[in-house]
Amino acid sequence: MTLPTSSEFTRDRLTWLAYLMLAYYAYVPGIFGPVMPFLRSELNLSYTLGGLHLTFFSAGMILTGLFGSTLAHRWGRGPVLWGGAVGIALGGYFLAFARQVSMTLSSALLMGLCGSLIQFAVQAILSDRHAERRAVALTEANIGASLSNALAPLLVAFFTRIGLGWRSVLYLVGGLLAMLSFFFHDVAIPSQVRGDSHHAESPVSSKKKDALPLSYWGYWFSILLFVAIEWCLWVWGAEFLIARFEMSKVVASTVMGIFLSIGVLGRVIGSRLSRRFAASSLLLAALGLCLLGFPFFWLSPWAALSITGLCLAGLGVANLFPFAMTLAVGSAPRQSDLASARIALAVGLAGISAPLSLGWMADQFGIQNAYIVIALFLLAALFLTLTLRQAAPSTH
Repeated sequence: MTLPTSSEFTRDRLTWLAYLMLAYYAYVPGIFGPVMPFLRSELNLSYTLGGLHLTFFSAGMILTGLFGSTLAHRWGRGPVLWGGAVGIALGGYFLAFARQVSMTLSSALLMGLCGSLIQFAVQAILSDRHAERRAVALTEANIGASLSNALAPLLVAFFTRIGLGWRSVLYLVGGLLAMLSFFFHDVAIPSQVRGDSHHAESPVSSKKKDALPLSYWGYWFSILLFVAIEWCLWVWGAEFLIARFEMSKVVASTVMGIFLSIGVLGRVIGSRLSRRFAASSLLLAALGLCLLGFPFFWLSPWAALSITGLCLAGLGVANLFPFAMTLAVGSAPRQSDLASARIALAVGLAGISAPLSLGWMADQFGIQNAYIVIALFLLAALFLTLTLRQAAPSTH
Protein backbone atom coordinates (compact mmCIF):
# COMPACT_ATOMS: atom_id res chain seq x y z
CA MET A 1 0.00 0.00 0.00
CA THR A 2 1.32 3.48 -0.90
CA LEU A 3 1.04 6.53 1.32
CA PRO A 4 -0.48 9.87 0.34
CA THR A 5 2.10 12.44 -0.71
CA SER A 6 0.27 15.51 0.58
CA SER A 7 1.78 15.37 4.04
CA GLU A 8 5.26 16.83 3.89
CA PHE A 9 7.95 15.55 6.24
CA THR A 10 10.01 18.29 7.91
CA ARG A 11 12.84 18.06 10.43
CA ASP A 12 12.72 20.81 13.03
CA ARG A 13 15.17 21.27 15.93
CA LEU A 14 13.09 18.99 18.15
CA THR A 15 13.38 16.24 15.53
CA TRP A 16 17.15 16.68 15.27
CA LEU A 17 17.47 16.63 19.06
CA ALA A 18 15.54 13.35 19.16
CA TYR A 19 17.71 11.88 16.39
CA LEU A 20 20.96 12.83 18.12
CA MET A 21 19.75 11.70 21.54
CA LEU A 22 18.95 8.24 20.17
CA ALA A 23 22.39 8.09 18.52
CA TYR A 24 23.93 9.17 21.84
CA TYR A 25 22.19 6.28 23.58
CA ALA A 26 23.04 3.75 20.85
CA TYR A 27 26.73 4.53 21.30
CA VAL A 28 26.63 2.88 24.75
CA PRO A 29 25.52 -0.69 23.85
CA GLY A 30 28.11 -0.61 21.09
CA ILE A 31 30.81 -0.10 23.72
CA PHE A 32 30.06 -3.14 25.86
CA GLY A 33 31.19 -5.84 23.43
CA PRO A 34 34.60 -4.42 22.47
CA VAL A 35 35.56 -3.27 26.00
CA MET A 36 34.62 -6.57 27.63
CA PRO A 37 37.93 -8.35 26.85
CA PHE A 38 39.82 -5.45 28.49
CA LEU A 39 37.49 -5.41 31.47
CA ARG A 40 37.62 -9.18 31.93
CA SER A 41 41.41 -9.12 31.78
CA GLU A 42 41.80 -6.31 34.31
CA LEU A 43 39.24 -7.65 36.80
CA ASN A 44 39.90 -11.35 36.09
CA LEU A 45 36.26 -12.02 35.19
CA SER A 46 34.87 -15.27 33.84
CA TYR A 47 32.81 -15.39 30.66
CA THR A 48 29.72 -15.79 32.81
CA LEU A 49 30.44 -12.64 34.82
CA GLY A 50 31.30 -10.81 31.64
CA GLY A 51 28.01 -11.85 30.08
CA LEU A 52 26.10 -10.68 33.15
CA HIS A 53 26.81 -7.08 32.11
CA LEU A 54 24.42 -7.49 29.17
CA THR A 55 21.89 -9.07 31.52
CA PHE A 56 22.10 -6.11 33.93
CA PHE A 57 21.88 -3.67 31.00
CA SER A 58 18.72 -5.44 29.82
CA ALA A 59 17.33 -5.39 33.38
CA GLY A 60 17.62 -1.62 33.30
CA MET A 61 15.57 -1.60 30.10
CA ILE A 62 12.89 -3.69 31.80
CA LEU A 63 12.67 -1.17 34.65
CA THR A 64 12.11 1.59 32.10
CA GLY A 65 9.41 -0.51 30.47
CA LEU A 66 7.61 -0.81 33.81
CA PHE A 67 8.00 2.72 35.16
CA GLY A 68 9.09 4.97 32.28
CA SER A 69 5.62 6.27 31.40
CA THR A 70 4.93 7.07 35.06
CA LEU A 71 8.08 9.17 35.21
CA ALA A 72 7.15 10.97 31.99
CA HIS A 73 3.68 11.80 33.30
CA ARG A 74 5.02 13.01 36.63
CA TRP A 75 8.10 14.96 35.50
CA GLY A 76 7.51 15.55 31.78
CA ARG A 77 9.36 14.24 28.75
CA GLY A 78 12.08 16.90 28.88
CA PRO A 79 13.43 15.95 32.33
CA VAL A 80 13.18 12.26 31.44
CA LEU A 81 15.12 12.76 28.19
CA TRP A 82 17.87 14.95 29.64
CA GLY A 83 17.95 13.01 32.92
CA GLY A 84 18.50 9.81 30.97
CA ALA A 85 21.36 11.47 29.09
CA VAL A 86 23.03 12.56 32.34
CA GLY A 87 22.56 9.05 33.76
CA ILE A 88 24.27 7.56 30.69
CA ALA A 89 27.30 9.83 31.23
CA LEU A 90 27.48 8.98 34.94
CA GLY A 91 27.22 5.26 34.19
CA GLY A 92 30.04 5.56 31.67
CA TYR A 93 32.33 7.25 34.19
CA PHE A 94 31.42 4.72 36.91
CA LEU A 95 32.38 1.92 34.52
CA ALA A 96 35.63 3.65 33.58
CA PHE A 97 36.74 4.02 37.21
CA ALA A 98 35.28 0.74 38.53
CA ARG A 99 37.69 -1.69 40.11
CA GLN A 100 35.16 -4.26 41.34
CA VAL A 101 32.62 -6.31 39.43
CA SER A 102 29.80 -5.03 41.66
CA MET A 103 30.52 -1.51 40.39
CA THR A 104 30.74 -2.53 36.74
CA LEU A 105 27.45 -4.42 36.96
CA SER A 106 25.81 -1.45 38.67
CA SER A 107 27.10 0.78 35.88
CA ALA A 108 25.59 -1.51 33.27
CA LEU A 109 22.24 -1.44 35.10
CA LEU A 110 22.32 2.37 35.30
CA MET A 111 23.18 2.77 31.62
CA GLY A 112 20.49 0.30 30.56
CA LEU A 113 17.90 2.13 32.66
CA CYS A 114 18.85 5.66 31.59
CA GLY A 115 19.50 4.72 27.97
CA SER A 116 16.06 3.17 27.70
CA LEU A 117 14.54 6.34 29.16
CA ILE A 118 16.10 8.19 26.22
CA GLN A 119 14.87 5.62 23.72
CA PHE A 120 11.31 5.61 25.03
CA ALA A 121 11.15 9.43 25.19
CA VAL A 122 12.52 9.77 21.64
CA GLN A 123 9.99 7.26 20.27
CA ALA A 124 7.11 9.09 21.94
CA ILE A 125 8.32 12.56 20.88
CA LEU A 126 8.79 11.60 17.23
CA SER A 127 5.52 9.68 17.09
CA ASP A 128 3.55 12.68 18.35
CA ARG A 129 5.51 15.26 16.36
CA HIS A 130 5.21 13.53 12.98
CA ALA A 131 1.91 11.63 13.37
CA GLU A 132 1.18 9.75 10.11
CA ARG A 133 4.80 10.30 9.04
CA ARG A 134 6.16 8.69 12.21
CA ALA A 135 7.53 5.76 10.19
CA VAL A 136 9.88 8.13 8.33
CA ALA A 137 11.03 9.82 11.54
CA LEU A 138 11.54 6.64 13.53
CA THR A 139 13.38 4.91 10.70
CA GLU A 140 15.68 7.91 10.18
CA ALA A 141 16.35 8.05 13.91
CA ASN A 142 17.37 4.40 13.87
CA ILE A 143 19.77 5.04 10.97
CA GLY A 144 21.70 7.45 13.18
CA ALA A 145 21.51 4.99 16.04
CA SER A 146 22.94 2.22 13.85
CA LEU A 147 25.83 4.42 12.72
CA SER A 148 26.62 5.40 16.29
CA ASN A 149 26.42 1.80 17.46
CA ALA A 150 28.80 0.69 14.70
CA LEU A 151 31.20 3.58 15.42
CA ALA A 152 31.75 2.59 19.04
CA PRO A 153 33.88 -0.54 18.38
CA LEU A 154 36.00 1.40 15.88
CA LEU A 155 36.68 4.08 18.48
CA VAL A 156 37.70 1.43 21.02
CA ALA A 157 40.26 0.10 18.55
CA PHE A 158 41.41 3.62 17.57
CA PHE A 159 41.91 4.94 21.10
CA THR A 160 43.69 1.76 22.14
CA ARG A 161 45.96 1.84 19.10
CA ILE A 162 47.08 5.46 19.67
CA GLY A 163 47.77 4.82 23.35
CA LEU A 164 44.84 6.62 24.99
CA GLY A 165 43.34 3.36 26.25
CA TRP A 166 39.90 1.81 26.01
CA ARG A 167 38.48 4.02 28.78
CA SER A 168 38.64 7.00 26.44
CA VAL A 169 35.44 5.81 24.73
CA LEU A 170 33.70 6.14 28.10
CA TYR A 171 35.17 9.57 28.82
CA LEU A 172 33.84 10.70 25.45
CA VAL A 173 30.25 10.14 26.61
CA GLY A 174 30.37 13.21 28.85
CA GLY A 175 31.79 15.34 26.05
CA LEU A 176 29.00 14.28 23.70
CA LEU A 177 26.40 15.23 26.30
CA ALA A 178 28.03 18.66 26.77
CA MET A 179 27.78 19.29 23.01
CA LEU A 180 24.13 18.26 22.90
CA SER A 181 23.22 20.48 25.84
CA PHE A 182 25.09 23.45 24.34
CA PHE A 183 23.26 23.31 21.00
CA PHE A 184 19.82 22.08 22.09
CA HIS A 185 19.25 23.25 25.69
CA ASP A 186 16.62 25.75 24.52
CA VAL A 187 14.49 23.26 22.57
CA ALA A 188 11.02 22.93 24.09
CA ILE A 189 9.93 19.32 24.53
CA PRO A 190 6.12 18.99 24.50
CA SER A 191 4.17 16.71 26.76
CA GLN A 192 2.13 13.77 25.55
CA VAL A 193 -0.75 14.46 23.19
CA ARG A 194 -3.97 13.64 25.00
CA GLY A 195 -7.51 13.11 23.86
CA ASP A 196 -10.36 15.47 24.71
CA SER A 197 -11.83 15.09 28.17
CA HIS A 198 -14.91 17.33 28.19
CA HIS A 199 -16.97 14.84 30.13
CA ALA A 200 -16.32 13.38 33.51
CA GLU A 201 -15.49 9.71 33.55
CA SER A 202 -15.90 7.05 36.18
CA PRO A 203 -12.70 5.33 37.44
CA VAL A 204 -13.72 2.17 35.60
CA SER A 205 -14.21 3.89 32.25
CA SER A 206 -10.99 5.86 32.76
CA LYS A 207 -9.08 2.65 33.41
CA LYS A 208 -10.49 1.10 30.23
CA LYS A 209 -9.49 4.21 28.29
CA ASP A 210 -5.93 3.95 29.58
CA ALA A 211 -5.61 0.30 28.54
CA LEU A 212 -3.52 -0.28 25.45
CA PRO A 213 -5.46 -1.89 22.57
CA LEU A 214 -5.16 -5.56 21.74
CA SER A 215 -3.48 -4.76 18.40
CA TYR A 216 -0.73 -2.97 20.31
CA TRP A 217 0.07 -6.12 22.28
CA GLY A 218 0.25 -8.09 19.05
CA TYR A 219 2.91 -5.70 17.77
CA TRP A 220 4.55 -5.71 21.21
CA PHE A 221 5.04 -9.47 21.04
CA SER A 222 6.34 -9.19 17.49
CA ILE A 223 8.90 -6.63 18.73
CA LEU A 224 10.03 -9.12 21.36
CA LEU A 225 10.54 -11.73 18.63
CA PHE A 226 12.32 -9.31 16.28
CA VAL A 227 14.74 -8.08 18.96
CA ALA A 228 15.42 -11.68 19.99
CA ILE A 229 16.29 -12.54 16.36
CA GLU A 230 18.56 -9.51 15.96
CA TRP A 231 20.41 -10.01 19.24
CA CYS A 232 20.90 -13.74 18.72
CA LEU A 233 22.38 -13.14 15.28
CA TRP A 234 24.66 -10.39 16.58
CA VAL A 235 25.78 -11.97 19.88
CA TRP A 236 26.38 -15.50 18.54
CA GLY A 237 27.00 -14.90 14.83
CA ALA A 238 30.80 -14.87 15.10
CA GLU A 239 30.82 -18.02 17.24
CA PHE A 240 28.59 -19.75 14.68
CA LEU A 241 30.96 -18.90 11.82
CA ILE A 242 33.99 -20.05 13.83
CA ALA A 243 32.38 -23.36 14.78
CA ARG A 244 30.78 -24.01 11.37
CA PHE A 245 33.61 -23.01 9.03
CA GLU A 246 36.65 -22.88 11.34
CA MET A 247 37.12 -19.18 10.65
CA SER A 248 39.63 -17.20 12.65
CA LYS A 249 38.26 -14.81 15.26
CA VAL A 250 39.47 -11.84 13.25
CA VAL A 251 37.71 -12.96 10.07
CA ALA A 252 34.51 -13.86 11.93
CA SER A 253 34.51 -10.47 13.69
CA THR A 254 35.05 -8.75 10.35
CA VAL A 255 32.06 -10.58 8.88
CA MET A 256 29.90 -9.42 11.79
CA GLY A 257 31.16 -5.89 11.22
CA ILE A 258 29.92 -6.21 7.64
CA PHE A 259 26.62 -7.47 9.05
CA LEU A 260 26.30 -4.25 11.09
CA SER A 261 27.17 -2.13 8.07
CA ILE A 262 24.58 -3.94 5.96
CA GLY A 263 22.09 -3.13 8.71
CA VAL A 264 22.83 0.59 8.36
CA LEU A 265 22.31 0.32 4.60
CA GLY A 266 19.06 -1.55 5.20
CA ARG A 267 17.74 1.22 7.41
CA VAL A 268 18.70 3.88 4.87
CA ILE A 269 16.74 2.00 2.21
CA GLY A 270 13.86 1.46 4.63
CA SER A 271 13.77 5.16 5.45
CA ARG A 272 13.41 6.10 1.79
CA LEU A 273 10.74 3.48 1.16
CA SER A 274 8.77 4.57 4.25
CA ARG A 275 7.97 7.84 2.46
CA ARG A 276 5.94 5.93 -0.13
CA PHE A 277 4.76 2.69 1.42
CA ALA A 278 2.90 1.77 4.60
CA ALA A 279 4.95 0.48 7.54
CA SER A 280 3.06 -2.83 7.63
CA SER A 281 3.95 -3.57 4.00
CA LEU A 282 7.60 -2.72 4.60
CA LEU A 283 7.64 -4.83 7.76
CA LEU A 284 6.41 -7.84 5.82
CA ALA A 285 9.02 -7.23 3.11
CA ALA A 286 11.80 -6.98 5.71
CA LEU A 287 10.64 -10.19 7.32
CA GLY A 288 10.63 -11.83 3.89
CA LEU A 289 14.31 -10.90 3.40
CA CYS A 290 15.12 -12.49 6.76
CA LEU A 291 13.25 -15.67 5.86
CA LEU A 292 15.05 -15.78 2.53
CA GLY A 293 18.56 -15.12 3.81
CA PHE A 294 18.63 -16.95 7.14
CA PRO A 295 18.37 -20.55 5.77
CA PHE A 296 21.43 -19.93 3.58
CA PHE A 297 23.36 -18.57 6.56
CA TRP A 298 22.28 -21.41 8.84
CA LEU A 299 22.39 -24.45 6.55
CA SER A 300 24.80 -23.73 3.70
CA PRO A 301 27.94 -25.92 3.67
CA TRP A 302 29.89 -23.12 1.93
CA ALA A 303 31.18 -20.12 3.85
CA ALA A 304 30.66 -17.65 0.98
CA LEU A 305 27.00 -18.61 0.58
CA SER A 306 26.48 -18.55 4.34
CA ILE A 307 27.90 -15.01 4.56
CA THR A 308 25.74 -13.95 1.63
CA GLY A 309 22.68 -15.28 3.43
CA LEU A 310 23.71 -13.42 6.60
CA CYS A 311 24.03 -10.14 4.69
CA LEU A 312 20.66 -10.66 3.00
CA ALA A 313 19.06 -11.34 6.37
CA GLY A 314 20.84 -8.26 7.74
CA LEU A 315 19.09 -6.04 5.21
CA GLY A 316 15.78 -7.23 6.59
CA VAL A 317 16.51 -7.60 10.28
CA ALA A 318 17.64 -3.97 10.57
CA ASN A 319 14.13 -2.80 9.68
CA LEU A 320 12.08 -5.22 11.76
CA PHE A 321 12.25 -3.24 15.00
CA PRO A 322 11.74 0.28 13.53
CA PHE A 323 8.66 -0.67 11.51
CA ALA A 324 7.12 -2.86 14.23
CA MET A 325 7.71 -0.05 16.74
CA THR A 326 6.05 2.42 14.35
CA LEU A 327 2.97 0.20 14.07
CA ALA A 328 2.84 -0.45 17.81
CA VAL A 329 2.93 3.22 18.80
CA GLY A 330 0.61 4.10 15.91
CA SER A 331 -1.99 1.67 17.24
CA ALA A 332 -2.22 3.79 20.43
CA PRO A 333 -1.62 7.37 19.22
CA ARG A 334 -3.05 8.99 22.38
CA GLN A 335 -0.92 6.84 24.67
CA SER A 336 2.51 7.24 23.12
CA ASP A 337 4.33 7.50 26.46
CA LEU A 338 2.87 4.26 27.81
CA ALA A 339 3.20 2.50 24.45
CA SER A 340 6.86 3.50 24.09
CA ALA A 341 7.70 2.51 27.65
CA ARG A 342 6.21 -0.94 27.22
CA ILE A 343 8.34 -1.39 24.09
CA ALA A 344 11.43 -0.92 26.29
CA LEU A 345 10.08 -3.78 28.40
CA ALA A 346 9.88 -6.03 25.32
CA VAL A 347 13.43 -5.13 24.28
CA GLY A 348 14.76 -5.79 27.77
CA LEU A 349 13.02 -9.16 28.06
CA ALA A 350 14.38 -10.22 24.68
CA GLY A 351 17.88 -9.06 25.63
CA ILE A 352 17.87 -11.03 28.86
CA SER A 353 16.32 -14.26 27.61
CA ALA A 354 17.09 -14.87 23.93
CA PRO A 355 20.92 -14.82 23.71
CA LEU A 356 21.16 -16.66 27.02
CA SER A 357 18.72 -19.36 25.87
CA LEU A 358 20.54 -19.85 22.57
CA GLY A 359 23.86 -20.05 24.41
CA TRP A 360 22.51 -22.72 26.74
CA MET A 361 21.19 -24.73 23.79
CA ALA A 362 24.56 -24.37 22.05
CA ASP A 363 26.26 -25.91 25.11
CA GLN A 364 23.81 -28.81 25.04
CA PHE A 365 23.35 -29.53 21.31
CA GLY A 366 25.97 -27.51 19.39
CA ILE A 367 25.60 -24.01 18.05
CA GLN A 368 24.30 -24.98 14.59
CA ASN A 369 21.51 -27.05 16.09
CA ALA A 370 20.79 -24.28 18.58
CA TYR A 371 20.11 -21.87 15.72
CA ILE A 372 16.79 -23.60 15.16
CA VAL A 373 15.58 -21.16 17.83
CA ILE A 374 15.97 -18.28 15.35
CA ALA A 375 14.13 -20.24 12.66
CA LEU A 376 11.23 -20.78 15.08
CA PHE A 377 11.25 -17.09 16.04
CA LEU A 378 11.07 -16.13 12.35
CA LEU A 379 8.15 -18.45 11.65
CA ALA A 380 6.27 -17.24 14.73
CA ALA A 381 6.91 -13.63 13.70
CA LEU A 382 5.61 -14.31 10.17
CA PHE A 383 2.42 -15.86 11.51
CA LEU A 384 1.87 -12.96 13.90
CA THR A 385 2.58 -10.29 11.27
CA LEU A 386 0.17 -11.84 8.77
CA THR A 387 -2.48 -12.19 11.48
CA LEU A 388 -2.17 -8.53 12.46
CA ARG A 389 -2.42 -7.40 8.82
CA GLN A 390 -5.54 -9.48 8.29
CA ALA A 391 -7.13 -8.26 11.53
CA ALA A 392 -6.81 -4.57 10.67
CA PRO A 393 -6.46 -4.17 6.88
CA SER A 394 -7.88 -0.67 6.88
CA THR A 395 -5.06 0.70 9.02
CA HIS A 396 -2.30 -0.82 6.89
